[in-house]
Amino acid sequence: MPKFDTPIQFEPILKAKTWGGRKLATRLGRKLPSDGPFGESWEICGLPGNVSCVQGGRCDGQLLTELIDSAPDALLGNAANVESSAFPLLIKYLDANEALSVQAHPRPPAIDVKDEAWYIVDADEGAVVYIGLRQGVDLKALQTAAQRGDDPATYLNTYPARPGDCFCLPSGVVHALGAGILVAEVQTPSDTTYRLYDWGRLDQSTNQPRELHVDQVLANVRDDVVETDIVRPRQTIEADGLLQTRLCANSRFTINEVRIDQPRTTLPLSSDVFQILMVVGLDGERATFGNDGTPLRFGDVLLVPAACQEMTIATDGSAKLLLVQPVV
Repeated sequence: MPKFDTPIQFEPILKAKTWGGRKLATRLGRKLPSDGPFGESWEICGLPGNVSCVQGGRCDGQLLTELIDSAPDALLGNAANVESSAFPLLIKYLDANEALSVQAHPRPPAIDVKDEAWYIVDADEGAVVYIGLRQGVDLKALQTAAQRGDDPATYLNTYPARPGDCFCLPSGVVHALGAGILVAEVQTPSDTTYRLYDWGRLDQSTNQPRELHVDQVLANVRDDVVETDIVRPRQTIEADGLLQTRLCANSRFTINEVRIDQPRTTLPLSSDVFQILMVVGLDGERATFGNDGTPLRFGDVLLVPAACQEMTIATDGSAKLLLVQPVV
């Protein structure tokens, strides 16, 4: 049985998207297989057909589901599901060279709800995101705009997108990621998306407009989400002497931002559940993790098993990390 006493890295699953660009390669170092636009890098995923594969280390080449089956408690801790090898989160990077569709995901109590959060890693000057209905806008106005082919983003709240910003999106909130933004996305493991408007974009494979799901969006749009649900007031907490900033918290996961500026730092780990570490900022010439000095790079994503007792990071500069933890 694997010991799971060290962090695990996975081979990114790269997705070509008509709205994507090349920042997954130029900013994050992902090896894109062709010259076309790529929009998504699925970093850790257990969804059927998109199961992550370990890259390097003792478990090199094994699938995430195989790891879970071999020792669910050691890997996932209290997040282990005794009935399946499911992984409770989906971790991505998105390169929105163009704006994504105006969309929504199934609202509770649907079984495929998709709560998610966007952490802005990089953004062009003036970039924005669209989240939630503006005050006074009802579903009838949204429906009329969609049926006429008008841009419904004008009915949504607009937020400037700046590096370091974090936006929380409860499932059912209508939203769109604007152009010129690179984000780290944390979400529940669902790939169900309903499109309301797609900016007149054509599908690359058919040269036809992409399918819209106006009725499904209108049936799932929520108007009970307030601004503090989307942009959470930042709260600084201390754990084992390390300051962390709570960026997002919902019933499925939490996200904390950690800034490291010491030559060697031990991260606080939970013995009850796994954590995910995302490197969203890195200055200096050298950074490593673990006792063996494994190189740590900007954009890296690590699964830290529940059985992992210690996670140390050494750097000759500074680092900014996201610590993601499932709620159990």
